[in-house]
Amino acid sequence: MNCVRSEDGLRKFNKGIFFGSNTFLWTLGWCFLIIGMWIYTDRNEYAILARSSFNPLSNAGISLAGGLTIIIIGFIGFLGAWFENKLLIILYLSFVGFLCVVELVTGTLGVVWRDRITENVKMDLLNSINRSYASRNHADPYGLKFTWDHLQSSLRCCGSRGYADWFNSRYWPRNEFVPDSCCDVSFFKDNQSMQNCGQNYDHRMMWYQQGCYELFTDWLLRHTNFVVTFSFIVTVAGVLAFIAAFRICAFIRRKEKKYGGNYRYRRGQHDNDSLTEQSR
Repeated sequence: MNCVRSEDGLRKFNKGIFFGSNTFLWTLGWCFLIIGMWIYTDRNEYAILARSSFNPLSNAGISLAGGLTIIIIGFIGFLGAWFENKLLIILYLSFVGFLCVVELVTGTLGVVWRDRITENVKMDLLNSINRSYASRNHADPYGLKFTWDHLQSSLRCCGSRGYADWFNSRYWPRNEFVPDSCCDVSFFKDNQSMQNCGQNYDHRMMWYQQGCYELFTDWLLRHTNFVVTFSFIVTVAGVLAFIAAFRICAFIRRKEKKYGGNYRYRRGQHDNDSLTEQSR
């Protein structure tokens, strides 16, 4: 009888630990999903200026996909533990193990590539300057000109490293001009008075002095930092949930050996165990 009680206590302990860790993991999945939505809507018009490997839309996609996956996996885990289904628990173990590996790799790459992202952003912005103001007849099909103007006016910056980057633009060859979006609005009364302000080099002190790549990189890395941080947190939570699920699976296997493979681990089974033990 004492043996049955100890087994019943172990069962409850294993399930309690599992429900706690899986609830935490499941909550992280919803948080990951919300972060993905936030990244997608947070000035995603700038994404065209960054390469696809590290632009905000990639981070948003990783967060959305990761969040949905965690939510589905967590739901499978809840079903497996509640109905005490060995197949669902094994399926849960497989998914969580794979998830931990993916999240660990994602977080590690995010840390390792920080310096690479900064340097690539600088070069990408320089390359896009000529593409955005390629010619006066340029139709701007990709929205680069609009994006650059919006970036410079909202972040209060000019060029990649500074306003001199625009001097090499094919839009105004052999002229030291900058777009009007480089003009510091604090020096002008209204938008109309800012027209062609970037075409007078003598007024260069009215242009934004700071380059955009540092501000733009900070904006990119802010999203990346969220993804990296949550990736490591999900990895830790996933390991805890994996261990808890493995304990339940191991308990089932011990009971199956004890009852010759006919044991079914589900709610109410401990009452049958008690009757079996008492009849012996």
